[in-house]
Amino acid sequence: SSTLLGSVIPCAHFAWLSACALASAGALQVTGEISPPARRDSSPLPLAGLRVEAWVPVTEDLGIRPFGDIQAVLTRTTVLSGEEPVWVTAPATGTLGLAADLHFF
Repeated sequence: SSTLLGSVIPCAHFAWLSACALASAGALQVTGEISPPARRDSSPLPLAGLRVEAWVPVTEDLGIRPFGDIQAVLTRTTVLSGEEPVWVTAPATGTLGLAADLHFF
């Protein structure tokens, strides 16, 4: 399986802490290759949730932003093998990450 998403992430900043709304939309693609013929299907993948991030200065022009996301999966997808369900999207997804800010001016 693979996903392709685009997101809108508006944030409110409170000193070094930020709270953000997340709205994502894209596609979930699943490929089955166990029995011929191989089959590839796609389904929509809308998500909505929240992000919390902090800003940590490293130098005057460089900072890092550790963040955590949680998003609800608004449309669940079930993958079938014949008539049997073999996989279902989780009701929620999460991400931990680290971004860098570099100020040029």
